[in-house]
Amino acid sequence: MDKKEFIIWFAGFFDGEGSIRVQRLSGENMRMKSPFFRLTIRVSNTNQEAIKLITTCLGGSMWETYSPPNKRSYNWQVSSANAGNILEIIEPYLIIKKAQALLAIKFQEGVNLNRGKYGGGPSRCLPQELIEKRNQLRVEISKLNKVGPRARTVIRSKSSRGRYDSQL
Repeated sequence: MDKKEFIIWFAGFFDGEGSIRVQRLSGENMRMKSPFFRLTIRVSNTNQEAIKLITTCLGGSMWETYSPPNKRSYNWQVSSANAGNILEIIEPYLIIKKAQALLAIKFQEGVNLNRGKYGGGPSRCLPQELIEKRNQLRVEISKLNKVGPRARTVIRSKSSRGRYDSQL
């Protein structure tokens, strides 16, 4: 598989199995004066080979989880600037997660633009308007991740007339 094929394959895989999240962490836990926001993208799947391929091609972290009675699940994750860069590459091929990806890219561009501008480490203190802007993007992504009621599939149900109807 060449690079272009991988990108297209990964975008489809990510659309179905991936997630986009912006975490808001308390600055106090990190001895910072301002809250800390981090973009994270993740994929979980029961196919270890797929997750190994993603990790080999894109870097990031891979780990295994198991919770009986389910199968093992394999996870891949990347954060911050790397997550933003990957989303920029796959965004043209996304369908389901396109809106979240565009917001996440906008979020990360703002972080990159302001990197180092307000100091680093414990002395870092972001202006309130920037904190609010980042938090608003985080909330918008979170809302998009929770679209609609949980889908319910009924294969066959008996109608009031005694016939079986297929429903999806």
